[in-house]
Amino acid sequence: MPIGGGLKERVVVTPDRETLEKVAKAASGTFYDAPDARRLERVYEDLGSRIGRKREDREITAAFAGAGGLLALVAAGLSMAWFRRPL
Repeated sequence: MPIGGGLKERVVVTPDRETLEKVAKAASGTFYDAPDARRLERVYEDLGSRIGRKREDREITAAFAGAGGLLALVAAGLSMAWFRRPL
């Protein structure tokens, strides 16, 4: 809430556990309650075992070569249009 002089008042709002549980259920997710640091660490440990990364190498040379070829064709076309001669 704004206060005079451009300052703002801090308003503490407690989470609505029931609504959050319904949202998690509707999204096929899981509701976690972590009122203290120890329980929050357990939540992160649980999530850490579910969330991960997979590193995968991909070859992108063909895409760059294709883009370069396309730019060369555009340059040749513009050269012929502007100067009536190829590159």
